[in-house]
Amino acid sequence: RRARRCSTRPFRPLGYGNGKKESTTFSGWSNCYLGSNDPYGETLHSILSLVRAKYLSIDRFVSVVGSFVALQFLLVLKPKTVHFFDMNPQQVQWAKMLCELIQISKTPQEYISRVFARQVRPFERRLGHGGPTGDRLTHLNQHRFLRLPIAQPL
Repeated sequence: RRARRCSTRPFRPLGYGNGKKESTTFSGWSNCYLGSNDPYGETLHSILSLVRAKYLSIDRFVSVVGSFVALQFLLVLKPKTVHFFDMNPQQVQWAKMLCELIQISKTPQEYISRVFARQVRPFERRLGHGGPTGDRLTHLNQHRFLRLPIAQPL
């Protein structure tokens, strides 16, 4: 039995005319990834594989903006040129804003303070030393950080 060619198959995107409610256009703010959407283990495995292969200096790095997981790759890769793209214009706006915040922030704490409009340094000072989450903002204490009032100057 011969398989049909791709060009003769009717194209029906997921969620289009088949009764499903998924968004397939990825347009608008409601379809933006505001945080990482990629499994950390897979991302780390990919990065370590690149390091092991010594494939770090490259001409171009091209990535969908998406959840901006590509920034983690740029910790080890040294591309001559970086290109980001996305079909969702709002995702591109979000990425541009994050890039601007990265450029104007002197430290990772200052960047996170700006993203969440809450002061990281005073939060970490209040944590003290030796607690179950240490004295740094982590995934274990982020819920407490996000309950802080918004810092108006940010």
